[in-house]
Amino acid sequence: MAQRADLVQQVQKALQAHNTWKAQLAASMGSGASGFDPDKTRLDNQCPLGQWLAGSLDPALTKGPHLDKVKKLHAEFHAAAGRVVRLAHLGLTGDAKEAMEPDSSYAQASMQLTMAMVAWRATFEK
Repeated sequence: MAQRADLVQQVQKALQAHNTWKAQLAASMGSGASGFDPDKTRLDNQCPLGQWLAGSLDPALTKGPHLDKVKKLHAEFHAAAGRVVRLAHLGLTGDAKEAMEPDSSYAQASMQLTMAMVAWRATFEK
């Protein structure tokens, strides 16, 4: 089993991967031409965070409610992201950008996922 500091680092790296992926999606929406596939985007196992969650996690990361909650919220986030990308692929760029606004289901799902990951990381910072 990894040291607590290593567990913090693993969760932090996963959180950074999520933020990087979101930035790439936002940049593609900003250009008006998404390189993202809507069907692939809606899947929660295609991005680095999803691949990490589906991989062999340290046993310490599987204890408690955090992993299941993060997996659930990650799936909800990708469902919302897939809807955003579908709008972009339909040529509804304005609607896609609006679907990423702070009050959108996409933004709310991302915020809830981020908060859950921060709470998970905090369990190893004590």
